[in-house]
Amino acid sequence: MKFIKTPVKGMCDMLPADMRLREHVLGMIKETYGACGFMQIETPVMEHIENLTSKQGGDNEKLIFKVMKRGAELQRALDKGDGELADNGLRYDLTVPLARYYANNKEKLPTPFKAMQLGNVWRADNPQKSGGDRADYGDGDDAQQDPCRGEPECLHHPHQRPPDAGGGGAHGGL
Repeated sequence: MKFIKTPVKGMCDMLPADMRLREHVLGMIKETYGACGFMQIETPVMEHIENLTSKQGGDNEKLIFKVMKRGAELQRALDKGDGELADNGLRYDLTVPLARYYANNKEKLPTPFKAMQLGNVWRADNPQKSGGDRADYGDGDDAQQDPCRGEPECLHHPHQRPPDAGGGGAHGGL
């Protein structure tokens, strides 16, 4: 069997220097949002296919990396001939997972609830090999019960702005 050394199209390896920079920038973001009362959450990388699809078409449904059913469920779908072969999908942004998270956990969460999540997302949008486009992205999302507060709350306080991450001028390169 041939061993392929390069990552799958649209994916990339991260070298130690790149990881140090990435972790530094993510640390600044977490520190800034944390100072504003946001709590970090984590959601699974896979979601139920029903949650990811609106059944109305649209561009978002074209972005889903679908995960096929397994075992007897897959066989039933194949035998049926017109059934959906996927039951899960990789998250293409953090909005749907955040909404599901809140709906599932709202009784256990404080009020007001201010959440942030930073994580990878995957989009099946045919990345170009030479163009640098990627199928895996870093994404961030925040949410709280009062939509008039949030990101601006952190950015209006100069002492809470993250330092320059390089290349972004006086207010940082984030």
